[in-house]
Amino acid sequence: MEKNFFKEILIILLASIILSISYIYPSLESNEFFLKLFGMFILVLGVNIITKKIVARTLDINIETKWWSVYYYGFLEKKHFNKPLPMIFLPIVLSIFSGGFLQWFPILEFEEKARVERVAKRYELYRFSSVTEWHSGLIAFFGLFSNLVLFFIFLFFNQIELGKISLFYSIWLLLPFSRLDGSKILFGSRKLWVFSCVLILVSLIVFSLSF
Repeated sequence: MEKNFFKEILIILLASIILSISYIYPSLESNEFFLKLFGMFILVLGVNIITKKIVARTLDINIETKWWSVYYYGFLEKKHFNKPLPMIFLPIVLSIFSGGFLQWFPILEFEEKARVERVAKRYELYRFSSVTEWHSGLIAFFGLFSNLVLFFIFLFFNQIELGKISLFYSIWLLLPFSRLDGSKILFGSRKLWVFSCVLILVSLIVFSLSF
């Protein structure tokens, strides 16, 4: 338990450094702005992960934050890597090749595991002791929703740049690709994914009107 805690803290810190570098590239000379970005990404990632853990806890589920990894390079089952390929440096690579134009934020995913308490409730609150796609989607949705709340908080305090990062991170989270949060929301409930899109759209309209 303690080992996983420090491992996830380290992942958040390293992910924040990577995302800050990719976001600020090619203007790397401003140390003050970099430190501000670093703190912001820690907050954005931290709020997202903590919210997921709280929601998961209420569902008697444990989740572990890990690096987003690619398992397949094709649609056929045989077309897979011998070991999962972590996409940890994808934001920096894309930022360099695009001259800072393309900002890629999703480099984290989460893995779910049912708690012992969940099995005991299989004939009460839950019909199945295993983690369902709906519950995975629900956990991912509330993580996304927490970042939208953070966006509006920063907007209220006129922190436009910081709010933009939280909003953009939410948009990337909605991407239904691989094992990212967007896929879990979509496969958990298409209605919930569409509702998330509506929330993002409303947030984008509010953001555009804030200038």
